[in-house]
Amino acid sequence: MRTHLPIYLDRVIFEKDREVSGFLFRAENRIGVISQVADLFYEENLRIIHMTLSPVHQKYGWFLVYVDVTECQKTSEEIVEKLKKFDFIQEIKTIKPIEKGLIADSFFFPPTTNNEWVVIFRSSVLDGLFNILRERLKEAGNRQLYLEGYKVGIDAFDSYVRLLGETDKELLIRFGVEILISNGWGVGEVTEVSFEKAEGTFRVYNLFECQIAKVENKCASQFFRGALAGFCSKLFNRPMKCIETKCIRKGDNYCEFHISPK
Repeated sequence: MRTHLPIYLDRVIFEKDREVSGFLFRAENRIGVISQVADLFYEENLRIIHMTLSPVHQKYGWFLVYVDVTECQKTSEEIVEKLKKFDFIQEIKTIKPIEKGLIADSFFFPPTTNNEWVVIFRSSVLDGLFNILRERLKEAGNRQLYLEGYKVGIDAFDSYVRLLGETDKELLIRFGVEILISNGWGVGEVTEVSFEKAEGTFRVYNLFECQIAKVENKCASQFFRGALAGFCSKLFNRPMKCIETKCIRKGDNYCEFHISPK
């Protein structure tokens, strides 16, 4: 399994006992923009804490930079004046802290991925959403999670095809595995696949659904299992079923799923 590191997605910065500020500017996307801004911050004793760029594929984009200004001898207004001297910056403003050391990004909204609005839920929130269905509705709840997952899998396949403009099965599988990781669902890998037989085996380490499931000694995935079945039904152009054969809730090192025609 490849090595992975957690990514910092917080849009709130809290540097206790430090002075923080934010600079938001619209600039031309060209080589050297970030390095020149970083050089200026270095000269003024500004430590970069976090940076967001959006979008980076157009001629102009927005750059949001959070900085620690504790050691800086100049005001934010003076820094803005220096930044305005760069010919690539079209517009600039400061983001003031909520209180000392605490600042939040309230500019970029909504968060998106693949041109769709996304909402970030903490695992504790997902815990409640998923486990309430399991606990209150029992098997009916599990069935509902599977059906919802199935629809998600179909939608995911269609969105990947629109994005890539491709229907190549191998490419869609590889892309799906990477998206699974980048969206925080788990670290997936295809252990075997047969396009002739329309079946395969898929392994996921740290699958979020099973991480939060309140069951022991049995396979716990319903939602993801449904999503995999829905995705593969579109991939192989026929109704597919998905069975979880290994699960971390049973003490296995990973969750494993077998896909085959219904």
